[in-house]
Formats: sequence, structure tokens, C-alpha cells
Amino acid sequence: MDYRQTIRNRMPRNNDSRVRWRLSPTQIALGILVVLPLYFYCSQYIATAILKLFFKTFALSATYNLLIVWLNFINDIIIFLVAGAVLWTYVRPQLIDARRNFVEIALVGIIEGMILMYMALAIGNLFVSLFSSSTTSVNELTIRTLLKSHPLVMSLTTVVLAPIAEELVFRGVIFGSLRQFNKPLAYIVSSFAFGFVHVSNSVFAGNFGEMIQMVPYMMMGLVLAFIFDQQDNICASILTHMTNNAVATLFNILMALI
Repeated sequence: MDYRQTIRNRMPRNNDSRVRWRLSPTQIALGILVVLPLYFYCSQYIATAILKLFFKTFALSATYNLLIVWLNFINDIIIFLVAGAVLWTYVRPQLIDARRNFVEIALVGIIEGMILMYMALAIGNLFVSLFSSSTTSVNELTIRTLLKSHPLVMSLTTVVLAPIAEELVFRGVIFGSLRQFNKPLAYIVSSFAFGFVHVSNSVFAGNFGEMIQMVPYMMMGLVLAFIFDQQDNICASILTHMTNNAVATLFNILMALI
């Protein structure tokens, strides 16, 4: 992908030295045909194959929890590399912009983002409490269990790798592609997809009652899309996502030690 092509695709913002970067048609096509199938389906099989090969080659054994932790780690690495390669000329100018406007993007990503995130989670959890006796999803319970047994690798995955990979997919590919044609639809689809993916394992296993637990994740997805859209920079939503996961991870580790 030619970096100059992305320059030609920029959309100036009124009275602002920064620009809104558009995905090229090729990036949209590769995002839909390669990144999304990889994220939602293929990467788990690739990560499983890599993990099996590694353990078989070195004659290693591991507990179920350890396998899941490393599976998540490898899965996020795969998504980060592939999505990052596809979106590189789209993300690169945003990285430059983030460096030039570091204070603003950091304040918005961390402070404003977290205030909005907690407000959104409060609304989402309140909604869930009206229909369910528990506001904790199976996904969250699983993360707590894995953090307790393997805190280091799981923390790295949860706080660093997952936010970057998920922002590239949901705000980069999905929101970024749809925003160019219909911004309200971009918010709806990206937040719904973000919410569903966090309960999909339980739902596909037959636990359809877990569908209600996607509401708080959808609210999170709306906030992350808003932060990204407001700053025209994926680094801002990555910061919000990382901060939220870091706070939750630290809380869960502390609770496990008590």
C-alpha cells in the first residue's frame, strides 16, 4: 500500500491542523475478506496449531488454563500482525499525529475515555440487572480465573495485546470502513460486534441467556468508537481500552490476593 495514497485519502477537519484518515478501497476489501474472518474464526485454529506444534516438538505438558492463556496470547499476536500490516498506511499517520498531539490524545484517551467508560458500564450493568441475577459475564469470570493462575502472561495479553488487536479490528476495520458511508451505522455495527464477540463462546455453547451480558460490552464499544471518532486517532481509543483493562486487571489480581 502506497503511503501517498493514504495522503490523498485524507479528509481535512474544519479549523484543525489534524486530519481524518480514510481507509483505501483495498484496505476495506482486505479488512472484510482477510482481517475479519481471521479474527472471528481462523486465528483460533492457527494459534491452536502453533501451540500444538510447540508443545509436541519440545515434549511439553501443560494445564488447561495455561493452554488457554497462551492460546489467547498467540491469537492476539496474529491479529495484531495481520491487521497491523493491512492497516499500516492508515495507522501510520495516526501514530505521527499521536506523537505530535500526545498530551491532548492522552488526556482524552485516559481521562475522558475512562469517565465515559464507567458511565457506560454503569448503564449497561443496570440494564443487565433488570433481567439477570448476575452482572458478571462468563467471559469476565474466565479472565479472573486465568489471571489468578497465570497473572503475568494474562496481564500482558489483557492490558496490551488485546486492546491493540481489538481496536484495529473493531474501530479500524469495522468502524473505519462503515464511517465513510454511514457514521450512525458504523457506531451500531461496531459496538454490536464488539459486544457479541465477548459472549460468543458461551452463546455458541448453548448458553443463550448470556446474550444479555453483551450489553455492557456494547456500551464500551460505543465509548471506544466515540473516542476514536472524536480524536480521529485510533491511539486515543487504544489508550482508553488499555486503561480500562489495566484497572480491571489490577483489581482482579488484588482481589485474588485477599
